[in-house]
Amino acid sequence: ITPQQLEREILDEVMQRGGRVNTYDLQFVLNVDQGHIDNKIQEILKKDKNFRLINKQIVTSYYLDRVAKEINQQLQKATQIK
Repeated sequence: ITPQQLEREILDEVMQRGGRVNTYDLQFVLNVDQGHIDNKIQEILKKDKNFRLINKQIVTSYYLDRVAKEINQQLQKATQIK
């Protein structure tokens, strides 16, 4: 597997899982050594600010925005009930 293909497969997996994936899961899904995955993730994080590493999970800004909106909606519903 080439470095470019590894990056593409990591990004594809993140998108297929809705914008969040545990880095350890990638090792089994992609059948690649964890060290190579971790190095490639660091490269991705450096060049694309739409990705973040949080508690060994690579997440997209889109995912974080979606979660924030869901939380906001739940809080608004909770305040309307009271």
